[in-house]
Amino acid sequence: TVKINEICSSNGGNWANGDTFKDKSGDFCDYIELYNTTDKEVSLSGWGVSDDADALFKSVLPNGTKIAANGYLIVYCSKAGSDELCVSLGISANGETVYLTTPDGTQTHKVEVPALEKDTTYSATSDGGDDFAVFYPSPGASNTTAGAVVELPTFSVPAGFYESGFSVEI
Repeated sequence: TVKINEICSSNGGNWANGDTFKDKSGDFCDYIELYNTTDKEVSLSGWGVSDDADALFKSVLPNGTKIAANGYLIVYCSKAGSDELCVSLGISANGETVYLTTPDGTQTHKVEVPALEKDTTYSATSDGGDDFAVFYPSPGASNTTAGAVVELPTFSVPAGFYESGFSVEI
């Protein structure tokens, strides 16, 4: 019913509004956006958020945490803490897996996040969906409004000056 919808593992703050996404040390926070796929509010009290399959309750959402029907909830990740809903967790920009677990230990969702460039996210291509792609950040809003990041082309031959012709693959 509640799924990981968007993950930012390298927040440079170029899209943030004011201090909303800064932790208590003044650094921009990484975040995990959750999405409620149901038409009913869901209590997330005691749910686990982790980047470690052997410690699914590495961080626990506090009592009273709720997500609105068909709504989004941003969980900030910072060891320094934040005035917003925050877990003591660092998401590697080099890629790792993020887990969401119910209080009874049921793993409800996991997302294998690839290495990400600064100010990009790994997001469900449709809210609550199972297909993910690299997007521009859209915390608290539909991923479809953010737009996918298009990868730069790679060439089979490095740039430079050459004495004779040759074939190039893009």
